[in-house]
Amino acid sequence: MYPNEKSIELKSISETKWSFLKIVVESRKNLIIGSIYRPPNSDINMFNEKLHNVLEHNCIQQNKNIFMMGDFNINLLQHETHSPTDSFLNTMISHGLLPCITKASRVTDDTASLIDNIFTNVDISTCKSALLYSDISDHYPVLLQCRTKSKGINENKRNHIPHQCLKRQYTQSSIENFQQYLLNLNWSMVYDSLEEKDSNMAYDQFLNAYNYGFDKYFQKKMRTLTKNSPIPRKSG
Repeated sequence: MYPNEKSIELKSISETKWSFLKIVVESRKNLIIGSIYRPPNSDINMFNEKLHNVLEHNCIQQNKNIFMMGDFNINLLQHETHSPTDSFLNTMISHGLLPCITKASRVTDDTASLIDNIFTNVDISTCKSALLYSDISDHYPVLLQCRTKSKGINENKRNHIPHQCLKRQYTQSSIENFQQYLLNLNWSMVYDSLEEKDSNMAYDQFLNAYNYGFDKYFQKKMRTLTKNSPIPRKSG
């Protein structure tokens, strides 16, 4: 979990899932990426206590950029009226971690709750966050884009170093071919899985078919970037 460092010991609390990854980044602060899932019926107070212990660990306290995300099943829209929720938010904030999502991430016909989030100690004024509105799930995917500062390297020198990246090729022809591919697909297997009440299988079948066509018609090609090259948007 943390190469060459003492790992955090995380015991399961009412099936709460914890995953942490340290990413070493050349010439920048290292990253700590945390993914957490807390089941809705588990004890929030116990979770808050364990969360505090995790955030106090040396691996977290060292000088790193931290991103902690997940389905916490703690509705931040109720932090002013629900004490355990307020304690959760205060625990995060007291460790320099601010929430990047401020709108409801799960919406039904009768309710709206903010239970999915990304917390970070990076200056959020330099970040862009968003919710991806989709009917695939009753939870909206949460997104965050951040720029982190380099350290110890002359930026003018860095800008003259060419970089290579894979970029998908989007043309009017490839878009039309992909649309035709989707129209011609036989989706009966997806509907059959839904009729059998197997939503996970239906989702996997849909995603596999979609990704196959996406990779076929929007192929990746290597591109060399220089100082004057437009910054490509992440795709695929």
